[in-house]
Amino acid sequence: MKEVKFDPDEKIVHLGQETSTAYIIQSGGAILKRNGIDRIFIAGDLIDPVSIVSRKCTGDVYAVGATSLIAGSIEEILEFIKKNPKLLQRALLKAVEELPYFGEELSDKLQSMEEVTAILISKRQALLNKYPPLLFGEKPLYRKAVKYLQKKDFTNAAHNFRCYLNQYQNSLLSRPVKLFLALAELNLSNYNSAAELLTSLLDNSKDVVSDYVRKLFSVFELNETAYILTKGVPIYPKTFYNKIINANENKITFFEEDTPLVEEGVPLNRIYYVIEGELWVIKQHGSKFFKLTAIPQGATFGELHILTGSKADSALIGKAGAKLIAIDRKEFFKISIFELPDVGVELLKYLLLYEKELLGKD
Repeated sequence: MKEVKFDPDEKIVHLGQETSTAYIIQSGGAILKRNGIDRIFIAGDLIDPVSIVSRKCTGDVYAVGATSLIAGSIEEILEFIKKNPKLLQRALLKAVEELPYFGEELSDKLQSMEEVTAILISKRQALLNKYPPLLFGEKPLYRKAVKYLQKKDFTNAAHNFRCYLNQYQNSLLSRPVKLFLALAELNLSNYNSAAELLTSLLDNSKDVVSDYVRKLFSVFELNETAYILTKGVPIYPKTFYNKIINANENKITFFEEDTPLVEEGVPLNRIYYVIEGELWVIKQHGSKFFKLTAIPQGATFGELHILTGSKADSALIGKAGAKLIAIDRKEFFKISIFELPDVGVELLKYLLLYEKELLGKD
């Protein structure tokens, strides 16, 4: 790592610039300009923290006054932060502080069911080209089903998409077909079927179809939970889970029957660690409830909601036979920042990846 200096108003990085370097302000300040909104960074701040995970600068950054920066590779800067808990704490707080700005940018992108339906139908040929059918009869059945979707005859669209999957379930084109079937089911208010189809499409590696899945999740008014569904829960070192169990052996809860833990629309104030069994994330849409996903043994749930300070966009149920430990925000951050900073760095990267998702950056 090294010290680098900039004159007042000198450009430090520019929008879209690919980078493997990260900066911490030593003295002076910096301003990031993006989409007509300015972000200010002062001494102790990481400049443009999302660039750490995107490897691209998210805006034009200028020095404010005579400015001195600590510059290093992204890996070096993260290691430096890990060894300085106060810097790690500041980085997390700054990332949380930035969330409302990303939320504003996201709100401009949210689309209605009609808009999402129109967008996906317009991609029908592009998806056909991307996932070419191999067998005779696939293409006509696909086009017939999409045509029904286009006419808003969702019942016949769903029927024909199911016929396709029964006949050609191993085809490349089956992924777009499942996406379109989920869309038809959503329009028919068959939310359990739609959610099951959408989550099944996330089992594969990232592709064009999985990119559209998040658009459909937005119809359920999911924010943090949509990210968890598409990207998974944070993965921490084993020492973190051992620490939680050893420090909270007297707080282990066992469920003899399905038990509500978090109500939708209420702020989360706990992080849940699953020791045995599983938790279900469920959603209410209108008068219906349906399962979105399960949080398995060895995983946690709640970090993102606690960091964002938002109300729960889904409900959480402890399934019969499950064992878990619930820890509060204060204890979680004490462990992850000051006792096991490896965990804090993983949490920071997870939060920055969420902000990158909100920003829509590749």
